[in-house]
Amino acid sequence: MGDMEVSLNAYRFQNTGSEFINSSGLKSIMTQRSIEVLVHRFQDRELHAAHSGREVMSAFVELVSKSDANTTIQIAEEVDSAIDYLLPNMPAYAPPINVLHKFLFEIERAVDQEKSVIELKEQVMSLGEQYHQWSQKARLDIVEISKELIPHNANIFTFTLSETVLTTLRNVWESGKRFDVSVTESRPNNDGVTTAKKLVELGIPVLISIDSSIPEMLSNADLMVVGAEAILANGSAICKVGTYLATLVAYEFGIPVFVLVDTMKFDVSSKWGVESPLDPLNRSDFSEIYDIEDAEVGGHLFDITPAKYIQGIVTELGVLNPITCNDVMSRMSLSRGLLQKLRDL
Repeated sequence: MGDMEVSLNAYRFQNTGSEFINSSGLKSIMTQRSIEVLVHRFQDRELHAAHSGREVMSAFVELVSKSDANTTIQIAEEVDSAIDYLLPNMPAYAPPINVLHKFLFEIERAVDQEKSVIELKEQVMSLGEQYHQWSQKARLDIVEISKELIPHNANIFTFTLSETVLTTLRNVWESGKRFDVSVTESRPNNDGVTTAKKLVELGIPVLISIDSSIPEMLSNADLMVVGAEAILANGSAICKVGTYLATLVAYEFGIPVFVLVDTMKFDVSSKWGVESPLDPLNRSDFSEIYDIEDAEVGGHLFDITPAKYIQGIVTELGVLNPITCNDVMSRMSLSRGLLQKLRDL
């Protein structure tokens, strides 16, 4: 790991509201514009996992490419300050964290190699382009692999809202293969309702019900497909709350469960013992209890599905056994600086 590591301990930052001032006294206006927009979007739950990775990459490419810094160390300070501001506001999504690992690793290496500001900016812009191209290809590769998993005339159960699952079902349907989909509302946010609407718009037959009907909805399914916010080193999956319950039912019925994700959903930090905090539910998630002031709200927005309930993880690399995820993570970029920040949260 020696080549990956650079100490950023000499950098000192102060958060002054929406502005960030590094130890050289430089203000990063682009931090205010691009990173703060990200923070608000995370806080408003506008960004789902895969999309958030692309948005974080775009924001940090913009931050560096438009920076007025005179040295790579000053750019590193700006990036480090932006990460400090962003991290406490992000949910348990692996893609943006992995993007930050990839991005900060490149910054650390540029500082070690004493690259010029121009060289670093070119390197960062190339990294952004490569990531977006990879992301698009990965989704298409998952579609092709999934076509072999979905039989003709299948009854598919899905839960909540997943960009990867929607893209896969749309492409499989457009390829001529016919199936129907069962989905439940997926409270809070009713993401399952959004999924149902999008599938109906494509002409796909959909059966929708409340979350309490998961056992009944799954009883006639041929397979269950879901997305995930993160895949952990032990092969378990962080997903929208209710997914664990659905996989338990699927396991009882002998229905295979497939998690559709690209490998940027593999939480490389978990390999090093860093746990992703799960967002707690709050009172605004339950309109029915606004008038029960003395009742406390419990539970979390996400849950963790153990690996033993997952038949396979469908990635751009193929259908993986959950226990092999750790091997994939060994080949992913890792920033020791970011890892320490995550431990300190």
